[in-house]
Amino acid sequence: MNIIDLSHQMTPGEEEYLLDIETFNIEELYPQYNRRPQDWYILQKLHLNVHVGTHIESPYHHRKDGKNLSEIPIESLIGSAVCLDFTHKVPNEVISKEELMEAAKPFDLQGKILFLHLGRDKFYHDPDLGHQRQYPSEDAVSWLVEQGISCMAVDATGIEIKGLDYQPNHTTLFAKNIPLVENVTNLDKLPSPEFGVAILPLNVKGLESCPVRIIAFLDYSVR
Repeated sequence: MNIIDLSHQMTPGEEEYLLDIETFNIEELYPQYNRRPQDWYILQKLHLNVHVGTHIESPYHHRKDGKNLSEIPIESLIGSAVCLDFTHKVPNEVISKEELMEAAKPFDLQGKILFLHLGRDKFYHDPDLGHQRQYPSEDAVSWLVEQGISCMAVDATGIEIKGLDYQPNHTTLFAKNIPLVENVTNLDKLPSPEFGVAILPLNVKGLESCPVRIIAFLDYSVR
């Protein structure tokens, strides 16, 4: 099967958000378990912020009454995807509704997982450039919602004008229970703008966001 990993590898202690691993011999945490002294038998604790690395955000992130990740239908995170290329735009430049409509013209977006390729993933660990990005206008995101996308993903740290005290594009998506994935990578390796994809967060009740592993299936029959 021909696949591409669309998620960043995360390194404890090197991420913007908390990611730390504690390692214990098994008996340190569970004395009832037996271990011969010469055997390697460990257990780890993972401490993280749910927005670390490539992550998915649910409506509950911005809406008190919104669905948390355990309530998002898994069918909306697995299936046909479309990737639109806006790498020709520069950071802090808006992607207008008209530009988005033109780029999406060859595709039927109904029920699709939509990726915006901005080319910002190469600055993932850059403290100065990592948060710079081009962004879709509010009416552009409203148009995508009207087309019936099931999920939106972007290879940048967000889809808003950086520094605002509100997030209208998030709000528009979440009002229709459309989740958002940030910090995707490797979109430049996709040989076609249409492919299959699986986005799998942990199934934890009450979770507003979660790191994800995203796999693109290039041999997928687009429906």
